[in-house]
Amino acid sequence: MEGIDGAEGEEIEAQSQKQKTQAEKQRHNASCRWSRLKKKMMHLERDQEFLKLQANHKRTKMELEYQAKKGIEYHGKLQSLKDDNQILRTDLHTMVHTRSSLFLH
Repeated sequence: MEGIDGAEGEEIEAQSQKQKTQAEKQRHNASCRWSRLKKKMMHLERDQEFLKLQANHKRTKMELEYQAKKGIEYHGKLQSLKDDNQILRTDLHTMVHTRSSLFLH
């Protein structure tokens, strides 16, 4: 019974090293696949979040435009009421002075 000579030992060592390298490659490849999948999912989530934010922005913009339009209409109506109020005050003032001058004579 003779032991393994130097050449055979080196060959077995080389095969063992090759197997370790293959196992390491498989672990590395699995890790890379997982990493790429995580990145892909992260990008998909960001894309979905972006679309939600974009839709929310559009809705908010439309609401603000509607409110601005209503504000302009409200301002116009308010100005019209102020003008009518001023006319009524003038008319009332004129009526009061006219009546008081009638009673004085």
